[in-house]
Amino acid sequence: MSIQTLPLAELPIAELSKVDWPIGQLLLATGVCLALLLAVSTLFLSASNRHYFPRRDSLRRRLGWISRLVYIGYLAIIAVLAISSFGSLVQYGRLSGYALQLHVAAAGGFVFLMAIIAALYLPMSSEAAFESSTLARPWWAVDWSAWALILSSLLAAGTMLLSMLPLLDTQELRDVAVLHRYAGLAVVVAAILHAYSLICRRLGWR
Repeated sequence: MSIQTLPLAELPIAELSKVDWPIGQLLLATGVCLALLLAVSTLFLSASNRHYFPRRDSLRRRLGWISRLVYIGYLAIIAVLAISSFGSLVQYGRLSGYALQLHVAAAGGFVFLMAIIAALYLPMSSEAAFESSTLARPWWAVDWSAWALILSSLLAAGTMLLSMLPLLDTQELRDVAVLHRYAGLAVVVAAILHAYSLICRRLGWR
């Protein structure tokens, strides 16, 4: 029995090119929604401050400053990728020239550090067992934003690698490029939310 596979043009991914919103409006709407969410969350968390003091025997705690350096480097690479791509798209309507070269150069570090970030910040079963036996209680926002960051990073990296393979025609490459753009925007939002949740955790708000 042969297994038939549908071409990419017949998959739902092909519909993405039809909902390709203007990048300026998309970034503005995303920024406004994210700013409102962070503002409301800050007001709520500061008003309901319970001063938690978690003691997490996690891998990143044992690595100390190394884990912080890796995390800061990952956020810096995400910022470079976002500025080089979205900045060029807003200004010129395309990604080319030095912006494209910078974007491609930073992409290698993004993929490399993504695996390390997954090992450091994704919730582990051993950590959950440790926290359940102590007074420390995990905050769902830290774990959920970590998963969102890794999954969106995987999608962004996967679409980038897929476009390099000699498998897609011109229209399919355009569809994958649109998906890569949305995945990249999701990475930026997830990175901001994860960094925000870690700061709140650090301040003892949750």
